[in-house]
Amino acid sequence: MLWLKAFHVVAVITWFAGLFYLPRLFVYHADARDSISIERFKIMERRLFALMTIGAVAGVALGAAMLVASQRPPMPTSTTATSTGRSAKYRKAAAVSSSNQVGRISSPRRSSSRCSPPRCTW
Repeated sequence: MLWLKAFHVVAVITWFAGLFYLPRLFVYHADARDSISIERFKIMERRLFALMTIGAVAGVALGAAMLVASQRPPMPTSTTATSTGRSAKYRKAAAVSSSNQVGRISSPRRSSSRCSPPRCTW
């Protein structure tokens, strides 16, 4: 995953560097007067455009690959003990311990019958 991100950053930087430099080449091309310079700028523009296209395609492809690689399986819709990922032995022990809470003392903050509105300021 980290390699995908590194190559994605390099590809996007390549693409945007070309986006910033290509208009400058167009200005130089428009200012050129002799045929040798005009041909040179045409070659430079074509090469830069090819490099930009490679960077753009690689950036989009690597970005999509990162999205695919980061997808996790969907969470179960049930909130039972089976969704915790524990083994069956521990799920059974947790279910037994939660059902054996007869003598548990409740907190005054959680008990609505013991707390009147002026006292409860949470």
